[in-house]
Amino acid sequence: MLSKKEHIIKTLLFGAIVLLLWIPMIQQNFTFYEERPLKGAVVAKEKPQLTVDNWFSGKYQDSLNSFLNQHFGFRNTLVRLNNQKIYELYNIAKANGVIIGKENYLYEENYIKAYLGTDFIGKKKIRAHVEQLKFVQDTLQKLNKDIIFILAPGKGSFFPEYIPEDYLTQKKDSTNYQSFLSYFKTNGINYIDFNKWFRDNKGKTSYPLYAKAGIHWSKQSELWVADSILNYIETLRKIKLPDIIIDSTYFNYKNLYEDYDIGD
Repeated sequence: MLSKKEHIIKTLLFGAIVLLLWIPMIQQNFTFYEERPLKGAVVAKEKPQLTVDNWFSGKYQDSLNSFLNQHFGFRNTLVRLNNQKIYELYNIAKANGVIIGKENYLYEENYIKAYLGTDFIGKKKIRAHVEQLKFVQDTLQKLNKDIIFILAPGKGSFFPEYIPEDYLTQKKDSTNYQSFLSYFKTNGINYIDFNKWFRDNKGKTSYPLYAKAGIHWSKQSELWVADSILNYIETLRKIKLPDIIIDSTYFNYKNLYEDYDIGD
């Protein structure tokens, strides 16, 4: 026989459990707490419209399940807690395609593959692509138009020293970058090789070209790249374009914008 005190405690515990089960539904329908949205590439699911066809085909049920799975109350907070727990306990990033390198340098896996050559599509395909590009370039030149191909830098090529050792053992002899560059030169393609420029100027610039927890070039790099492209166009077309002028700079103790996009 339960005492009165034990009965009250069990009732309160049961009520607390029921309340916990209902809180996500209450939050979903009434939003009593404003959550911060998740960072990164998040594709929002739309609530499906009920029709006779999609009901009997089962499509409505599947779509509604996907929608509710993304929109239940406190989902963003729970996703953050789960991702942080896995990072702290196992040093694994739950963000899609993100690899944690040495000294906590963050990479997107595709940039590591590009540096190692594990995504190499073969010289035959690359030669065919460049020959097609050459045809487009020559055709446009007859119409007094120019096309420029940009060889963009990648974080794997820029910071190979922080790539995890188990990836480095997969390094191949050829990469897409090397082959494209070779065929660009032999076919007279208009191009700018920013991959080489970034590597040549690593450690020589007043501001970092890549941030530790960013996937893309730093904000400062973006301006230098844009200015270089404008200068290239001016030389190629023999025209004058508006200049990019940095009239002021400011410093922040935190990385902002794209400089911390993988970290977010």
